[in-house]
Amino acid sequence: VIGETFPEELTQNPENVRRVIFCSGKVYYEALTMRREDQVEDVALIRLEQISPFPFDRVAQEVNKYPNAEVIWLQEEPQNQGAWIYVSDRIETATRELNGLEKRPGYVGRDAMAATAEGYGAVHTREQTRLLKKAFSSDWKLNEMARKVPV
Repeated sequence: VIGETFPEELTQNPENVRRVIFCSGKVYYEALTMRREDQVEDVALIRLEQISPFPFDRVAQEVNKYPNAEVIWLQEEPQNQGAWIYVSDRIETATRELNGLEKRPGYVGRDAMAATAEGYGAVHTREQTRLLKKAFSSDWKLNEMARKVPV
């Protein structure tokens, strides 16, 4: 787990952080670039680069730093092919068992599909931009009963 690498880019009060984005791989760098370009100060980016064995304690610590934030998992892979299936219940368990406050992570990524990619570079780029915009958008709030982020 690599916590927020640039805390100076966030709001000074951690209680004002509205969302914690967990992600892995190159999508982190794309998200960081978008956060900087859009000057978003209330979304923390946490990298989860080793998922097995799952770092329950470190994930719980990172979520605990931002008490009012909702938690989402961002991935560029389709929902049925990336780490989401593995990490979703584990993030929920870490927050419930170690922090005493269960936070169900939401999912931001491509819908489940048979192919690993869109097929065309332009379509992939457009879809990637849409996912990143959704991850940082303040136009929606995660429904605590559902893990699917509103479209």
